[in-house]
Amino acid sequence: MFKRKYDTGLGLDYSFHRNLQAYGRFAHEALDGRARSIGTLEGPALTSPVPFTAKFGDADNMSLQISARYSWNIASGWRAFYDLD
Repeated sequence: MFKRKYDTGLGLDYSFHRNLQAYGRFAHEALDGRARSIGTLEGPALTSPVPFTAKFGDADNMSLQISARYSWNIASGWRAFYDLD
């Protein structure tokens, strides 16, 4: 229904401690609407099926995520974490 126009975002983080980090992300996505065939109309009053199309308008989607992450070391240099959303 939509064609992607563009997608952008910005993320920042701050470490309070070796194991505690706060972060945020802002994202914006723009979509172009398009006309799409979504079916046909049929009925006794119609002599033949009539194509049914819809025009979807442009859409913008914005999001903001603010969260924190707590992490700890496990074997072999890996770090496990838990997101506090």
